[in-house]
Amino acid sequence: MNKTFDMFNAALDYLAQLKKEGKTVLIIGLKTQSVDIVRELGKKVSMPFVASRWVGGTLTNFPEISKRIKYFLDLEKKREQGELAKYTKRERVMFDKEIVTLERKWGGIKHMSKLPDALLLLDSTEKQAIINEAKEAKIPVVAIVDTNTDPKPIDYPIPANDDSISSLQFLSGEIAKALTT
Repeated sequence: MNKTFDMFNAALDYLAQLKKEGKTVLIIGLKTQSVDIVRELGKKVSMPFVASRWVGGTLTNFPEISKRIKYFLDLEKKREQGELAKYTKRERVMFDKEIVTLERKWGGIKHMSKLPDALLLLDSTEKQAIINEAKEAKIPVVAIVDTNTDPKPIDYPIPANDDSISSLQFLSGEIAKALTT
């Protein structure tokens, strides 16, 4: 329990320091029980987030991902300004479907103009691809690690249950405090 407390405090201190320096933390949670918590946390602390599906290369191929996000933002802007009204009904429906798909993929990171300064994984089990990308891009990783996860590749592991909604809510509440002060 003491080790968990110490490691959690070290991670919170690190996140608070990043916030104080005006740096960006990308919040990621892909398990069903963490999706809503990640969205809520990301919006609460005004940080980018990924809450549905990780697109490979998001960190290591960021220039190409940025082009796709720019296209998404342009499409949204055109819809808001009524520029898509000149198209046929079928084409407008296709644009709307594309916007929904792009929102699902890129909605949480659409305002992220550069690589994040750190990653926060609320569920690190079987997310080795994300951790590998972060390591390749030299981005530190803060992650909740359950007993079925290897904490070695994670810079700031937080030993806790990543399956329990109540555990995730408590941890995200404490993380939100660190990222808002």
